[in-house]
Amino acid sequence: MTSRDLLLRPPVGKMETMEFDKMPAAFAMGYQEAMDNQAFFKNIALSSAQYQVYVDEKEERRKTLRYGDNVQVDEIVLQNNTHYSDLLLLNRLNLEPAQKLSTEEIEASIEDLYALDRFELVRYQYEQRDDQQQLVVDVREKSWGPNYVNFRFFLEDDFDTESQYALGVSTNFTDINSHGAELALNMDMGTDKLIEAELYSPLLSGQKTFTTALLHFSNERRNAPLAGFDDTSLAATENYLPVTYSEWVAELALGYQIELWREMKLGARYSKGNGEASSLPVFGDFSFQRRGVFFDYRHDTLDDFSLPQQGIYFDLEYLISKDSFDGSNPLSGDALSSDTVSELSGRLIAAHTFSRHTLVANLDMGVVKSKHSSTPIDPKSIGGFLNLSGIPRNSLIGQNKLYGNLVYRYRWFDNDFGMFTSPVYLGASIEYGGVWSDPDLRLQDAPLYGAGSIFAGVNSPIGPIMFGYGRTEQNYDSIYFIIGTTFK
Repeated sequence: MTSRDLLLRPPVGKMETMEFDKMPAAFAMGYQEAMDNQAFFKNIALSSAQYQVYVDEKEERRKTLRYGDNVQVDEIVLQNNTHYSDLLLLNRLNLEPAQKLSTEEIEASIEDLYALDRFELVRYQYEQRDDQQQLVVDVREKSWGPNYVNFRFFLEDDFDTESQYALGVSTNFTDINSHGAELALNMDMGTDKLIEAELYSPLLSGQKTFTTALLHFSNERRNAPLAGFDDTSLAATENYLPVTYSEWVAELALGYQIELWREMKLGARYSKGNGEASSLPVFGDFSFQRRGVFFDYRHDTLDDFSLPQQGIYFDLEYLISKDSFDGSNPLSGDALSSDTVSELSGRLIAAHTFSRHTLVANLDMGVVKSKHSSTPIDPKSIGGFLNLSGIPRNSLIGQNKLYGNLVYRYRWFDNDFGMFTSPVYLGASIEYGGVWSDPDLRLQDAPLYGAGSIFAGVNSPIGPIMFGYGRTEQNYDSIYFIIGTTFK
């Protein structure tokens, strides 16, 4: 500090970061401290004439400034402080020299880099070097990487049936090579179990063409109607037999990223698993194998999957497979035969927010065409909060599914704690859909039901915490308490 500096220390005492109630008193003390030192401020204050000279000097300097939008960029210089190759980052920036680059173009390119969620800071500035106008982009990798771990917790309870819960961890290894290859490991333990490893590897630094290799194990508990898999009425949620599905999946695919948020994949998939009545093994069990090829298209601009406010998520997959069975239907005892199966599945989520109001539309569908079997080997499930609200979670299963809802959320008020916010929401939904397994059943004859819900909740650091009430037609209803989100 110099003789022209003054350090003010109001006697505010001890104040914690969250003690906002003490702010008015602290402000008053600070104001009084400044007023007590008026003599010092008068000595360093500028006269009106001196201040005008200062303003004039600023205006003269401003006239000599060259604004970025008017600068002809001759060269783009990358200051790469990451493990990624220069070529990869320059391809992601996608900025061409020898032209004027608008601020909007540059900022959009910077946002594309941030969207990868691997960089702590990306800065840019203009520099003049040897009659060359350079755009210098400085990219710094996250200091807490290059490997990342995320934990998650999920609980859904309807105060009637068995609670559904999951504790999961995801690990992402990004420092594999300079082309941007990544290895993702996921594990969920709880009502349903999951262990998964997926390797993503671009073929070139442009990251447009890539390969993925997936190994996946799951163990899921579902409710099978006592009357058989063909019974997917709401009444089947009351009389059921717990069925456990265990499955191994291996997948290899070649993909192309059209844009940062849009990609398509073509690949081969092999599945092997079994299903059995988990509480009554005497009912028998069956094992299955599935060999097939698939095509998948995905578009994802959604800002958040659990509580989206803006964007679109669209995923469409077509699978052709040869399914073979060993064993019998655990409910009917009928022998299962091999079959050629085609399956079309899709998911759409569209969200839009205006002021404090958010509308979210969801569509989830899966249609299987087979000649013989109505026994689901990769069952679609329905039931639970915002998945036909009013019946227990995953209480109906089938080979086919058609479900849609429209959810309205109102951001009632914001809880701003400085380091994070936890807004409180009120909302309601209208829902329609169902599942079925009969291969001869036409869509217009499928058992589809209407439902709705009202809810209140908060978006917390561990995920959404919701309390809601749902009701379907035929007077099935449930009260829900939900914490967090699931991986699947």
